Amino acid sequence: MVYEVVRDKEGRCIGVKTKNAKGVITRYEAPHTVLASGGVGGIFETNSNQSTITGDGMVIAYLAGARLGDLEFIQYHPTLLTIGGKGVGLVSEAVRGEGATLINQWGQKLMKGVHVKEDLAPRHIVAHRIYQERQKGKKCF
Repeated sequence: MVYEVVRDKEGRCIGVKTKNAKGVITRYEAPHTVLASGGVGGIFETNSNQSTITGDGMVIAYLAGARLGDLEFIQYHPTLLTIGGKGVGLVSEAVRGEGATLINQWGQKLMKGVHVKEDLAPRHIVAHRIYQERQKGKKCF
């Protein structure tokens, strides 16, 4: 498992350090390094990913001084069911397609007047609306 980017005196990436299951550390140097580490769900407090999807590659790159960009394009599901602050499963768009609606704690419809498709609006619009409500301290259901 990679745990650190190796940099030269000027701060340029020249490789990585790894640690195997027995704790043996190995240093690999290369003229180019690609951190292809898979999903990043673990960088978010609440997510629907397996616990092994930690976002290590992104974090290791950031700690090495890389500038992270276009993070707004990370795709996620806006309607994650949480219990006690833990993500326990996705509530599919199919549920809303069958007539379920997104509401706040007072039963007010979240998507009314926000988008022509209301509860079936694209994910980024639904997510932004939920975010707006939560920033105001409102609960969403």
